[in-house]
Amino acid sequence: MSSRIRAHDWAATQLGSPDRWSSSLKVMVRMALTTRHPIFIFWGPEHTCFYNDAYSPSLGPEKHPSMLGAPGREAWHEIWHIIGPQIEFVMRGEGATWHENHLVPFLRNGAMEEVYWTYSYGPIDDEDAPNGVGGVLVVCNETTPQVKAERLLVNERERFAWLFEQAPSFMAFLQGPNHLIELANPGYMKLIGHRPILGRTVAEALPDAAAQGYLQLLDKAYASGEAVTASGARYVFTGDGATEVVRFVDFVYQPIKDLAGHVTGIFVQGVDVTAHLLAIQALSDAQSDLRRSEEQLRLAIDAGEVGAWDIDLISGTLFTAARVKAMFGASPDVPLSLADFFDGLHPDDQAATAAAFASAMDPLQRSVYDVEYRTVGKEDGVIRWVTATGRAVFDEDGRCIRVLGTAIDITRRKTTEASLKESQANLVVAIEALKEADRNKDLFLATLGHELRNPLATLRSALTLMERAPGNVAMNIRTRQIMGRQVDQLVRLTDDLLDVSRIRLGKINLRCEVLALNGVLAQAAESCMPAIELAGQHLALQIPDSPALVYGDPARLVQVLGNLIGNASKFTPVGGQIDVVARLDGRSIVTSVKDSGIGLAADKLFCVFEPFMQFESPTGRSNTGLGIGLALAKQLVEMQGGDIEARSAGLGQGCEFIVRLPLCDAT
Repeated sequence: MSSRIRAHDWAATQLGSPDRWSSSLKVMVRMALTTRHPIFIFWGPEHTCFYNDAYSPSLGPEKHPSMLGAPGREAWHEIWHIIGPQIEFVMRGEGATWHENHLVPFLRNGAMEEVYWTYSYGPIDDEDAPNGVGGVLVVCNETTPQVKAERLLVNERERFAWLFEQAPSFMAFLQGPNHLIELANPGYMKLIGHRPILGRTVAEALPDAAAQGYLQLLDKAYASGEAVTASGARYVFTGDGATEVVRFVDFVYQPIKDLAGHVTGIFVQGVDVTAHLLAIQALSDAQSDLRRSEEQLRLAIDAGEVGAWDIDLISGTLFTAARVKAMFGASPDVPLSLADFFDGLHPDDQAATAAAFASAMDPLQRSVYDVEYRTVGKEDGVIRWVTATGRAVFDEDGRCIRVLGTAIDITRRKTTEASLKESQANLVVAIEALKEADRNKDLFLATLGHELRNPLATLRSALTLMERAPGNVAMNIRTRQIMGRQVDQLVRLTDDLLDVSRIRLGKINLRCEVLALNGVLAQAAESCMPAIELAGQHLALQIPDSPALVYGDPARLVQVLGNLIGNASKFTPVGGQIDVVARLDGRSIVTSVKDSGIGLAADKLFCVFEPFMQFESPTGRSNTGLGIGLALAKQLVEMQGGDIEARSAGLGQGCEFIVRLPLCDAT
């Protein structure tokens, strides 16, 4: 953009040639060109357009680069009704504006795109301009990806809510140790008789449940962090007309934990199995009239979508209703034996199912056969979930002669549970990702603003000194030296940012050649000696006697090694020791930069090469930079076929950075 501005025919515009521009305009244009933050400037009565390279990716080919130097109303004609009044507000000297995630759709990439911005319009002071305002400074960020991501998150929440409402089982979310009822789906409301419960604790809203011991189970799940489950639990409440209503339920109290592992609430999920258990009870109570009992059982299990099964251990035969055969992926007319039943179980569930079956047939235990298992379809190979319940029948001698019961396909319930858990996990990850992105943005902008403000403030002070004492030659020489150092600092910050950007875009060019690493090390150490001597530190340089040849870019290698030595000095106290050792290791040359500084905690080692990572310096010197030196060093070393790693024994134990580069022949 600097090149485009220099090449532009400004004489043909209202502004005229740059030598006629006001100092305010020149300062703002220079500021825009030296920052990587998107900047746009409207200047003068025609609102002439200026912008920097960081802003150009948001424009599209319709506006970039033709917009440069164009009147604002022409360049932004399709949205002038939105931004025009804001610009005029600032130009009248009435203050600045602020807009967060504001929809400003404009023509881009051949269509009117939905574009969102967070931006401010601020006045640019100019004494010679009307109202003392020469133009408008636009500091902005395009937030379209964030807005769309938040919209997607809302859609996911709505989908989760839909699944929650449509689930065939009963579900509720309880918050905190007092079990405040935040959410309850229709299945749950039906279970408790449609009483007003939301926003109240379980003890307040469901005193009957508390009196029956369910509150104690919730307390146990919350305190232990472990799920509490129950099968066929009896729940009694008073319904309409003061009638007593009895329900039997299978349920789980699943603790909900935050990222730190602390329990924050409980997810209640279960199935009303009243019809199921009543069917079993009806079967047991109706043995005196088997035909009538079987008819009653058939009606009950049909109402509850339950399939019946009956094992005759005397004849070794198995009766299964068509609905049970479907649970094993078999057609209604396909006969199933007891061997087929066990062969159809999922391998991981065979042992538990066999144990439950044996316990039910044991005359000493006579347990209720109550088990959940997966089946692998005999004909279709589909995996299904089944919950089965039954009882054994014993003769007068205590011998088990028959086992009969019911089965229910609970695949849909299991799938819903898995979907709910996955949706909840995805929501947590998405929310944390948005928070982390926002924190990283704020940290980078704060660091960048600080690093730019210091040299700019020094430059402004130096200019003031020169204006006040134009004839003081000695003072002007010192002032120019100060200004030169601050300009060098700004250039260094800009170069680091540009290097990171070029590497990410694949546009950095290395000028590689066969070179001796001895000379590179010596040059890198020499560049850092002034800072090391100023800190009263000691540098020991140990290199191989014979030249170690590598194929690389000499300037970039000096940059990498100088950065590592400079970092060692920055984080090492006064009088500390810095050792730089290069040694041959097979077909590689290994360079170690080790210091006696503050060291790093183990949990920080994995992120030292992340861009914009900052660590506090204990040396009392300014910790300048944007935290991208190590990230840049890692990328440059890897581009030249090497690798880099960081080591530290812990806080106060110093750090060691190791660079490994492949050797090459002189040819």
